[in-house]
Amino acid sequence: TVMPKISSNRFSNSRSSSLSGRTNLNANFRLEWKPDTLTDIIFRPTVSYSNSDSWSNSHSATFNENPFDYEEDYGKDEYGDVSPELEANGVAINSNSNNSLSLGENLSFSTRLQVNRNLGKKGRNLTFRGDFSYAESKNENFSVNDVEYYLTTMPNPSQKRYSTTPGNNWSYNLSLSYTEPILKKLFLQ
Repeated sequence: TVMPKISSNRFSNSRSSSLSGRTNLNANFRLEWKPDTLTDIIFRPTVSYSNSDSWSNSHSATFNENPFDYEEDYGKDEYGDVSPELEANGVAINSNSNNSLSLGENLSFSTRLQVNRNLGKKGRNLTFRGDFSYAESKNENFSVNDVEYYLTTMPNPSQKRYSTTPGNNWSYNLSLSYTEPILKKLFLQ
């Protein structure tokens, strides 16, 4: 076994990378129908969908000597990594590796139906309106974190985590209103 080198100096290096993406789709419609001269029917559906994903990866390492001085071919592609030579010679103190992935998906739908009936006298109307909405979502997160200690017999911890957050929501609203003209520009509803 190699005796660890005692030094008050600490050197560290790290590297990280990440990717992310997102997709959004939306559709809005308006349908209007006049079955007769006194009735208007308006229907407005809306649909929305989105998904997203992201990935990240990071490596870091701590040394008690500068790994670039110690090992000639230690280059930037190895940031955060510990070579067997650095480990065998007691230069490496610890290393940490972290990987995470997040996925999300959302879907929503809403609609409005409005029926307006003119009751003959100018301004006298009966109106029905109904609103409905529904949304669902799901988010997932995965992560793995590994630590390695080189100068001790301490166990090397590893954490693996997974979480999911599903959700859904719906609502509706119904209304019926009557409008009566009182004066030329004054209405009671």
